[in-house]
Amino acid sequence: MEQIEELVILQENMKAINKIIKKTMKKDFIMSELIQTLKDEEYSDNMILESLQDGNWWGYGFAPFSLTNNNAKVKSARQKVLIMQVRIERKSTWEDITFEGGYVTIEDDRVKIFHDEKPSRETIQEIKSNGYRWSPNWVCWCRKHTGNAVHGLKYLSFLK
Repeated sequence: MEQIEELVILQENMKAINKIIKKTMKKDFIMSELIQTLKDEEYSDNMILESLQDGNWWGYGFAPFSLTNNNAKVKSARQKVLIMQVRIERKSTWEDITFEGGYVTIEDDRVKIFHDEKPSRETIQEIKSNGYRWSPNWVCWCRKHTGNAVHGLKYLSFLK
């Protein structure tokens, strides 16, 4: 959440600096006055320097693609937060699925299928074809905890 707030603040600062530069460029342009105006608005020296780099094809200010890229980062970070909230909620309401010879659980951000004994070759193939892989570390079949992983459980014949 802190990262999102920083990105949003950066976005707002870049837009505000561009607005100040655009407004100043309409008047009789004096670089020292522009710099002083930006300093008066309490923008960091680094942001001022970055916005006034000379020789860029877009002129002074932050390039449009910089604003677009930062906005995409904000949207991506917000989406990740939503996905993690859904995972946390699903895990908190999850009830293990038991089947003959094992059970399915969600832990360590993984959907895990445990068997009491080694399953048949057909069952192993079915599990693998649904995106699960054997984990020697956890001694079970597992897959990253996503909506598709949970949804895919209904296609496993040994769970019916």
